[in-house]
Amino acid sequence: MKKDILLVEASPILSASRTKTLEKQGYHVTDASTAGEVAKLMRQESYDLLIVDAEVSEVLGVLSSEVPTLIMVNEETAGSLVGLPLGIWGVLVKPFTASEFSRSVCEAIDKADAVKDAMQQKTLLSLNNTSKLLTSEADIDKFFKHILEIVAAETEADRVSVVILDEKTGELAVKATVQPVASKG
Repeated sequence: MKKDILLVEASPILSASRTKTLEKQGYHVTDASTAGEVAKLMRQESYDLLIVDAEVSEVLGVLSSEVPTLIMVNEETAGSLVGLPLGIWGVLVKPFTASEFSRSVCEAIDKADAVKDAMQQKTLLSLNNTSKLLTSEADIDKFFKHILEIVAAETEADRVSVVILDEKTGELAVKATVQPVASKG
């Protein structure tokens, strides 16, 4: 599966070069140059990796801990990373070679994939254990609620719902909703 990368680079020349390097490796690359563009693109699409040039400093303010990020910095700007979200997967200090860039991107993607896989396995294990409820739990609403509690806990979602299609009417009906206590209010 082709990985989607959002690249934010201060230099148009370097952006073109890095995009070419990444595309040769089989990645799909989208370029952005401002915080507004990055915020808009991240609302519209999901990215496997965000690569940010720290010289585009306003972008650092819109980083999310949920998107794996590789930040390119100069030695003198490395201190600007203090206080950023904890989701950063790597820092690449300039100057660096194309092979160092490629290796860092590959490592960041591999780390992100490993984290996603571990989360999925943990969630699937918890959900697998719910199959025992089907034989002992006559109330399907309680069953749905239990599943939603597991999904909410494992994904740290603000709200989780089960929506079922009524085959007779063709309409969707909410069967169960869970809103974790920490996110209410």
